[in-house]
Amino acid sequence: LTPKQREDLYPQVKKMCKYFVEIIPATLIDSTNKDKINLNKLEELTTAKLIQKTKEFCKGEELKIYVDAPDINFTRYGNV
Repeated sequence: LTPKQREDLYPQVKKMCKYFVEIIPATLIDSTNKDKINLNKLEELTTAKLIQKTKEFCKGEELKIYVDAPDINFTRYGNV
């Protein structure tokens, strides 16, 4: 999606869906760079954490989880 499409969809998604937001502080990004973990890997770990949190919150409910790839090249992100 383009930034404009995301902006337009955001209020609708908020009304219709349960969602979680995770803000990755700059200090964590900086520290992972020192530990040789790239940004895609950090985003992958954060995405997994949010999926787990959603599953726990929605115990027993049927779930559809949509994840927007943080990398414009989704195959590169998927190969982390």
